[in-house]
Amino acid sequence: MSESASTEKTGSTENADSTTPTGSRSLTRGLPALLKLGLPLVAGMGGHAFFNLIDLAMVGAYESDPHRAELTISGVTIASLLITVPLVFVNGISNGSVAVIAQQFGAGKMKRANRSARQALLLALVLSIVLGVLPGLFSGPIVSMFDVTSSLERSVAEQYFAIMSHGAITGFLLVQITANMRAIGMGMWPMILLLTSNAGNIIGNYVLIFGKWGFPELGATGAAWSTTIARGVAILIGAAVLFRAHPSIRIGWTGWRIDKRVLRNVAGVGLPVALQWTVRMVGMLALLLVVSPFGSPVKAAFGVGTRLDTLATFAGLGWGGACAAMLGQRLAQDRIADARRVALQSAILNVATMSLLAAVFYIWAAPLIRLFSLSVDGPVDPDSVAHGVTYLRIVVLSYPFYALTIIWCHALNGAGSMKTPLLIDAIGLLAVQVPLAWWLSTTDLAETGAWWAMVVSQILMALVYWLVFRGGAWESKRLR
Repeated sequence: MSESASTEKTGSTENADSTTPTGSRSLTRGLPALLKLGLPLVAGMGGHAFFNLIDLAMVGAYESDPHRAELTISGVTIASLLITVPLVFVNGISNGSVAVIAQQFGAGKMKRANRSARQALLLALVLSIVLGVLPGLFSGPIVSMFDVTSSLERSVAEQYFAIMSHGAITGFLLVQITANMRAIGMGMWPMILLLTSNAGNIIGNYVLIFGKWGFPELGATGAAWSTTIARGVAILIGAAVLFRAHPSIRIGWTGWRIDKRVLRNVAGVGLPVALQWTVRMVGMLALLLVVSPFGSPVKAAFGVGTRLDTLATFAGLGWGGACAAMLGQRLAQDRIADARRVALQSAILNVATMSLLAAVFYIWAAPLIRLFSLSVDGPVDPDSVAHGVTYLRIVVLSYPFYALTIIWCHALNGAGSMKTPLLIDAIGLLAVQVPLAWWLSTTDLAETGAWWAMVVSQILMALVYWLVFRGGAWESKRLR
């Protein structure tokens, strides 16, 4: 039996609005239920991070000259970070919508959940134009902000950014489709969609970067086209699944009228979360500005290092997504003790996951930097590798603390507490991390001062999140 069919069989009917849905019971059975939902989400969310990692690796392998490869990687790094800002914003909106849909689903309000899920998809479509297409028209001035002196680096950054921005609809809709699925406990299909799109991206990169099978040789821009197309294919598959999914998120050819009240509810809950994750990306861009004066080797190393960070982060977001959905449904049923237990179990699992990745990154730092930057066997700039290894071996020390902030942040979001995590992140990243990184980079630590600032800020933020979550004000939160 398919996952959606299984969910539908245990759930309420489309017209039901009872307050004790049988469909939510599969999400309230303790650790086995958390593992069943969380493990596929960890794999699926990790698939998000592989897009940029694969692009960096295959673009670097395309350039045989070490200096050209370094400049190309730096250009892709700048463009990727710029593109990730609006994508992360939409991911925040989708995380907010998960809280809304999960609580409505948990309370048995299937029709209301369906309206929320559809309005969230419409919102993602509009945002793809506002945050994707429009910024893509100004790729030149935007890229110029990052001390780009080489014509090759500038050309790669501008073209990559423009293509990905104009194709933002594929990334935005894929994020929301998978969010709607995990809101009701569908963990397998998000994983399938994201892994399928990654497989398509690898094939597309091979074909379009290197000009295989009769296709044109596009170089770095081929990676941008490949990512856009692969996500588009995943969207088509996801839409087909939603046509037959549980009534709470099922879509059809009709029923797409804009509902301003529902749209405001979804956007109102999602906006603080979106701003929160945008703050995180702005913090990363600010760090790039801090280290940009140290040259392209440092920028290239920062780009590869942050992509590996993203792999660990998105794996953690899998546990965070599972925590938010399950905690939200338990709160809808006033099961406070169970909600706290979900958060605790999620925190333990995420710390274990991200600590394991930290150990792998620390031990095999040099091979990973080579693999995901210039090439495995080709010429490698030793300076770039050395900078990348230094970055990884410092920043991974923050992973266990970052794992805790991810879970407690998602737990608060799942409960409907959106503004508090935004405030914590804004202060921790923009008022602490960035100024500390700038100051330490002016000392003898140079660019490594910025890396140590990342560790210090994550430790402080984990402590604050723990105090807030322990306080328990979130227990009285409910979403309509």
